[in-house]
Amino acid sequence: MKNRPQRIKTLNPFYHRVELTLWDKIKIGLFTVTLLPIKILLLIPFLCLAELLVLIGLSGITFEESQSTQLSKWRRVVRWIIAHLVMKSIVFCSGFIWKIKETGKRATPEEAPIFVVGPHSSYFDSFVVILLGSPSIVAKLDTKDVPIFGRLVTFTQAVYVTRESKESRKQVMEALKQRAQGVFNGNGMPQIYIYPEGTTGNRSSLIKFKPGAFVPQVPVQPVLIRYPNVFDAVTYTFDGLSLKQNIWYALAQLYVNVEVEYLPVYVPSEAEKNDPNLFAENVRSVMSESLRIPMSDYQFEDGTLLSALRDETKFLHKLQTIHQAKKVFGVLDYRVETAMLLRGQGSIYMRQMNWRKNFVEFQAQFYNMGSEISSIPKVRDVFNSFTKNGEDSLDVRPYLVLASLLCNNKRYGSRS
Repeated sequence: MKNRPQRIKTLNPFYHRVELTLWDKIKIGLFTVTLLPIKILLLIPFLCLAELLVLIGLSGITFEESQSTQLSKWRRVVRWIIAHLVMKSIVFCSGFIWKIKETGKRATPEEAPIFVVGPHSSYFDSFVVILLGSPSIVAKLDTKDVPIFGRLVTFTQAVYVTRESKESRKQVMEALKQRAQGVFNGNGMPQIYIYPEGTTGNRSSLIKFKPGAFVPQVPVQPVLIRYPNVFDAVTYTFDGLSLKQNIWYALAQLYVNVEVEYLPVYVPSEAEKNDPNLFAENVRSVMSESLRIPMSDYQFEDGTLLSALRDETKFLHKLQTIHQAKKVFGVLDYRVETAMLLRGQGSIYMRQMNWRKNFVEFQAQFYNMGSEISSIPKVRDVFNSFTKNGEDSLDVRPYLVLASLLCNNKRYGSRS
């Protein structure tokens, strides 16, 4: 591909800081006590109206029916009213002023069943869904249970996903493929809206795309998002503003400009249809060139690793639980970690490794060292410190990083 954008490794796409000048602080303080309450008062009736219309639109059909069949005409009319009147009013009341810069045209469902949108940098990117007429989004399954927002997402006929196991992810890929191919063949279902990066960054580069949007082997339309405001109040990353600060700073602005640019539909070649990673990489290159930002070798998992390590209190707690478990089993060297890297792996290539381990697999590495099964709770403490919300598996890479820090400490192995 000609003029392929520069690929970089050193720029951290997950780091973001907001440097507030005195004038910025004055504006935020002033708008917090004057403009922000007005915005909230304006938003409440529109949110209530949206919820009422969604309840009407979903009445008489089951959750499964909303996922698998085209909505009847009157329900689609209700959805159009929500998307084009109510939700756009919510965007306006939030202080988001948008302008759409078009290259080519917005594709029809038969031309491109999937919108691939980036760079993904903010929860406020969801407003782009509204500008696109509320296509189906890909969302975590528990999103449907979120008050108000969950039913809105369901009414877009979202593709719900779970990440708990390999099997569930395979089922999601198959469901996404069937949905996209159905839209492509004119079944009347909405187009699908996907952030191929899989997480938010700081818009300094495009991180590696996940292949999910490219598995269905159908044309996609790249959609670019830009926030040209001088004061960046919307970016939300692993290492940056808290979610509360992000929402506060954004709503405490007079307005936030958003630019949405449609790129020409990208039709995959036969080689790209047979290789979703190649398809994803070539689309990323096109988007990177149009955005005039480089491509990065960072990916979603790098952000989760950074998030796991950045909090000092949690960092020290994790170190302590690892030390206690290794001490009980008498393995203060690299043996446990070496076993995690080598056991059951038929390839020396790290990219092919399954980094996720359930508790049984994780604790087995300790017992394989020849130690007696003497303290399951200690291993469970380590496991729990690297998981959240009752997850039944963990990514072992943050554990390996912290364990290596302990093992590299010259005094560590001599501790009693």
